[in-house]
Amino acid sequence: MDHLISPPSPILNSNDLIALAPYAKHLGKAPKKVQHSQPNGQHQRRIKGHGMEMLELRQYQMHDEFRHIDWRVTARTGEAHTRIYAQENEHKRLLMLDISGLGYFGTQHTFVTTRMIQVASLIAWRTQIKKDSLGYCLTYGAQTHQKANTHNKKNFSSLMLQLADATGLHNREEPVTANAWESLHNSKSIKQQNVIILSDRLEISPQSINQLAYLAKHNYVHWIEIVDRNAQNLPIGQYLTEDKGGVKWLSISKKSQGLVQQELKQKSASLKKQLNSLGISLHSYNLTESPISIARSLLALGVIH
Repeated sequence: MDHLISPPSPILNSNDLIALAPYAKHLGKAPKKVQHSQPNGQHQRRIKGHGMEMLELRQYQMHDEFRHIDWRVTARTGEAHTRIYAQENEHKRLLMLDISGLGYFGTQHTFVTTRMIQVASLIAWRTQIKKDSLGYCLTYGAQTHQKANTHNKKNFSSLMLQLADATGLHNREEPVTANAWESLHNSKSIKQQNVIILSDRLEISPQSINQLAYLAKHNYVHWIEIVDRNAQNLPIGQYLTEDKGGVKWLSISKKSQGLVQQELKQKSASLKKQLNSLGISLHSYNLTESPISIARSLLALGVIH
């Protein structure tokens, strides 16, 4: 397990991610019943006799089954309406990786981005093993990659290569692209899915609020953050650091440490408040936790199956 918590390098290759497949297979069993918070705008209630949970009542579409037509609503409105049930949609997932560049950092074990990508790979492998539906949208550096599904081996192999590429340090020197939800080709077609966002952002722009609100209205949205809590508790002193601007000395005093702690606390509280107001579940983990334990926690929460 140690090589997963502390890989030899924060830069991973596709073989490192392929090696996570057996761990994804043996995470354990998902809980039989998961209590989700209800996404905004959905009409959700229990329907007796179906053995399923109704998530939405909407106008009939050509591909809908006749047995799910709600004839009472159809007669009352004069337009055919269909009941959409959880059992038909609960295993459709959209994986979003949103790296702004802040996460190419870590004071112990590895980088935040590396841990995020390990977790993203475990989610992808678990979904593949369970033969569930998985789409993805990845944004990092100047890169954007998107697929509606990874059902075939070629698409899944491409996903592994792209996730590995996201760990490259050259990405933090590239201009940051639009975030993942802004890069979706057609977010309006995404409905009744588990949307899983792994992001290193500490703040959300007003434009992002509107787009995330739309996703949360029609889906169960989970925001996963991985933070290096040790970073704000470093001992007083001087540290040699390196970023895209080169090598430089960083001085930490008691005063500067207090200011950093206060700023991070405020940003964290603001992010949590914003996400909660949208009906988005925030799952926060420490960099010291192994990717396996994080994946098992997500399994217990019903984020993955």
